[in-house]
Amino acid sequence: ESVILPDSLTKINSNTFNGNNLSNIKLPANLETIESHAFSQCTGSIESLVLPNSLKKIGISAFWQTSIKNIKLSDNLETIERQAFSNCGLENIELPTSLKTIGEDAFNSNNITKLTIPANISEIGKNAFYNCKKLESLTIENGNLTTINHAVFANTALKGKIVIPENVKNVNLSAFAKINSNMNLDELEIKGDLDLIDTSGFGVSYGYNKYLINTVKVLKINTVKKFNPNTIGYGKSTTKNLEKIIINMPKSDELDSYFKDTEDAVVYYQDTVVDNDWVVDSDGYIKKYIGNDADVNIPETISGETISGVSKQVTVKGTVKNVFKNQENIESITMSDNIVDLGASTFYGCKNLKNVTLSNNLSTISDYLFYGCENLLNITIPASVQSIGNSSFCNCTALSQVSISQGIKSIGNSAFYSCTGLKEITIPATVSTIGYSAFNSSGLEKVVIEDGPDALQAIPNSLFNECKNLKDVTLPSTITSIGQNAFNECKSLKELVIPGHNITEDGINSVAFYTETIVKLPEYSRDTINGAPWRAKAIIWKETILVDDFVLEKEENGNVSLRSYLGDKDTITIPETIQYENTQNGNIIEDLTITSIYNEAFRGNTTIKNVDIKAPIIEIGTSAFYDCENLKTITFPDSLENIKSQAFAECKNLKTVNISENSNLEIIGPYAFDSCGLVEIYIPKKVTEIGGLAFCDCYYLEKVTFGINEYLDAGNTIKEGEGLKKIGLGAFEGCTKLKTIKLPY
Repeated sequence: ESVILPDSLTKINSNTFNGNNLSNIKLPANLETIESHAFSQCTGSIESLVLPNSLKKIGISAFWQTSIKNIKLSDNLETIERQAFSNCGLENIELPTSLKTIGEDAFNSNNITKLTIPANISEIGKNAFYNCKKLESLTIENGNLTTINHAVFANTALKGKIVIPENVKNVNLSAFAKINSNMNLDELEIKGDLDLIDTSGFGVSYGYNKYLINTVKVLKINTVKKFNPNTIGYGKSTTKNLEKIIINMPKSDELDSYFKDTEDAVVYYQDTVVDNDWVVDSDGYIKKYIGNDADVNIPETISGETISGVSKQVTVKGTVKNVFKNQENIESITMSDNIVDLGASTFYGCKNLKNVTLSNNLSTISDYLFYGCENLLNITIPASVQSIGNSSFCNCTALSQVSISQGIKSIGNSAFYSCTGLKEITIPATVSTIGYSAFNSSGLEKVVIEDGPDALQAIPNSLFNECKNLKDVTLPSTITSIGQNAFNECKSLKELVIPGHNITEDGINSVAFYTETIVKLPEYSRDTINGAPWRAKAIIWKETILVDDFVLEKEENGNVSLRSYLGDKDTITIPETIQYENTQNGNIIEDLTITSIYNEAFRGNTTIKNVDIKAPIIEIGTSAFYDCENLKTITFPDSLENIKSQAFAECKNLKTVNISENSNLEIIGPYAFDSCGLVEIYIPKKVTEIGGLAFCDCYYLEKVTFGINEYLDAGNTIKEGEGLKKIGLGAFEGCTKLKTIKLPY
């Protein structure tokens, strides 16, 4: 469709040609205004268009989603409104010097490669050139423009250096963000004295706050009165390419706070001093090491020039964060005693660092200070240090010697995590706090935590988790609690003594220990701490009796329970009576009769194969023999009345259970023999209840025999006895070889 408009026409109204299939159009010579959506979504073949010089205004979405690739704008054009050319295929655009205003999204998502912003333009709306992924060159002339709005040039392909001229007073740095474009700026220079640097708003429109200023290597700022919000960047992802910030203002705490989240970027202030090897602020804190020596000495003073060329000498007091980060050429570090502070991650990732001499006036080992220094051999922490920070020596796999001086008060989370070369450590009595996982997965074999009035109270979660070589632990009497997995998987720790009497009522987590560790609490009675028995091979209390590898305890009613077995024999007999010497009662020899096997007493034991119970026990507790994978036979005494839930569950090789006809067994609890290797089982006549799933998944079970549970009365009439009354749901579920079963009556 071809259209010729009369020259007398001064305005094209809204939606006039919206959606038409135009192939050619001649615009009137006196046209002044093109209203909103006038040509939007015209799908015809118009690729080039010349706008008459009389035109002053292009309305909202006037050419939105058309196929125009080249356009000659009016020499007198003053206003381009919102989305006017959004989502066209524009390849070339020359903005006229008459232009004053460009609306939001005006040229969003076009193919423009080069752009000059004329001096007469006073306003460019947000996202105006957003997503022009071929835009590589940008020139902004100094003139009426005072604000660079957010995302104006975001997600383009800008390269090299961009200069924002002197008259601009407000800059939103998201104007130069990228999401998925090829933008890569070497430098962004803001020449004016700014009222505001803004980083807000981009995420409000697009949800991409994390992409702010992620394309700029060098950010150069003259002066600025305010930052909004009070920081540039939101961490690594927002400033990942930013290497240097140069600002022509003196260093201050306020400015430092603005740049605190720029990760690896070095901030050069007006008074920052630079020499051949160092960048240091006027307050004495080193910002960057720019040398390449293997053996580095942090000097007492640094002499150099400021960014304005003024010569200056600075006394060194410390470092800011990341000063030597990932500098793999460094092998040794020495420093003077002037150093009082080393910033977080100062030596992070210095993989070849072997030797460090710390200042005797250092106050803190900061977070991540030596993280990943995998060749660091030893460290002496001076008495001046008050705390060791989080992950400060994490993954220092060659670290074999750590000397911690008296006076240190705290050790942070994961401080020595995965220090696999560390074999021994002594923690002074002045350390009152240790963070979780501080020695997790380390190579420790011996640990001494010294005792004293201010010594450690809480063993935190996972403190020695996965310390598989740990054999010897000395704890202070001040311990009040032991956290989750504190000694988990400490497979070499056969015994752990918890001294003192300060453990609180709920102070020990149920999974604090490794299943094969014997935990001894010589000053504690069982009823003083809740939750026992915890996951451990055995818990030895003040009242616990140890005889022939059996751990026994007297109940309040005088009965004796077998709590655990510490031996390694494959065949054991639990005798009718056990003699022991009562040292707390005048060395009297006592005969003890075991009446119960306690919950989990043999749980997970891998050595026992045959068990003969001669003691007159009445009850076998919950999970007493659970997962005894090599147990083959067990013989019950006639006294046994109750086999509780899961007592023999997962004993996959248990084939023979010896129960006599005279057994007093009454209850077989739920899951009691779940997943056992039984071939046959005898259910004595006094059994009244078989719990749900009691013999579930006994795949080899072929025969179940019930004892006779009937008797003759005086008149020779057969009556039902007091035998089986209940078989629980799924009691024999999964017993695929059990074809027939004859129940008693």
